[in-house]
Amino acid sequence: MGNTTRHIRLENILKLASRFKFSKDFCAKIDIKPAYFSQVKHNGKSIGGILARRIEKRFGLPEGWMDSRHPDESVSYENSQVGDDALSRALKQVPSSQRDMLARLITAVSEEIQEEEEEK
Repeated sequence: MGNTTRHIRLENILKLASRFKFSKDFCAKIDIKPAYFSQVKHNGKSIGGILARRIEKRFGLPEGWMDSRHPDESVSYENSQVGDDALSRALKQVPSSQRDMLARLITAVSEEIQEEEEEK
């Protein structure tokens, strides 16, 4: 990808979206329609500053995070449903190449548990 803000934001939104099993769940978290997200991914629709700041807030990321490259950095999991401090420390011990996969798995299991509790 290129070095423009447009490309960097695309790279970062894809990194964040990869934490979710379904893109509709990601879209709900950042309050956009799945069709809009599809246009961002496939048709080159730009992510504006307002949406970039909203995404940062929803994920507990520092302002400007969407505008910077993070090649060797895993996304912070502090605002995920798996917010336990011990779990966060354990995740940091996992090699970065496996951390995103493990966090996605934990988040998916957590979401399933929450859905089951809501159905009761």
